[in-house]
Amino acid sequence: MLSVVVVVVAWILDLPVPPEQTSIWQSVVAFIQDYGWWIILLGIVAGEGGIRWVDSKESMIVTNALNAILKEFREELFGDASGQQGDHRVTLFQYRRMCWRVIWQRARLPWGGWLLPVARPGHTSQRSRTVFRAPDNPSKLEGIAGKAWDANSKTYEVFDLPDLSEVEKPRGHPLVAEYANRTHVSQWWVRRRVKKNRLLARSIMGFMVERPDGTAWGVLVLDSKDPHINGVDIAREFQDLWKRSLRHMVAEL
Repeated sequence: MLSVVVVVVAWILDLPVPPEQTSIWQSVVAFIQDYGWWIILLGIVAGEGGIRWVDSKESMIVTNALNAILKEFREELFGDASGQQGDHRVTLFQYRRMCWRVIWQRARLPWGGWLLPVARPGHTSQRSRTVFRAPDNPSKLEGIAGKAWDANSKTYEVFDLPDLSEVEKPRGHPLVAEYANRTHVSQWWVRRRVKKNRLLARSIMGFMVERPDGTAWGVLVLDSKDPHINGVDIAREFQDLWKRSLRHMVAEL
């Protein structure tokens, strides 16, 4: 539709300039000839905005469906577990070559490869802004998410992580250093979460998520305050989830 408008406006721009005494049509031609390029520019902007709006609505529909699927997956694993809902989380990360938010969020350059959260079921923990570096250099991968991205379709997991809930002064604390080392994040990242009283899981598992054609798409990270979750059962359930629905859903994002 936009291309048709551009062609019509361009055609009118090539018409002879109408005389002073004009009909309605000639007035329209004169107006377009005066402002034709602005009309084309505004049409392109409006068309691009409309396309982005439609894409965002479609993406929201897919994200909501993903949240419903992941909620069911979490409840299958932890439905009978003790604690609050936010104590056991499932987060889907998508790989992106660039992430602009890290410029002001982490004072980092936006390119090089990042894992961004796109879905996490739950009311209190749904909005996650945590991103992890996923560059081509394996030594610079961040978090269990980053390690899972490089795990060649294998599960990357850590269990029995230190309990930091009672740590009051995280700077220089040996448990903070141990936690950071085992989860492949900086001590600064851990200290910040301790100070803000944010969840620091005792068990974390990461799974590579692939598209239907087998190419890498992102990772699914499961974390829990339980230090001894059943990794074998969870890995088996994830494979069933991936084959049943997840690989087809992510292809829509």
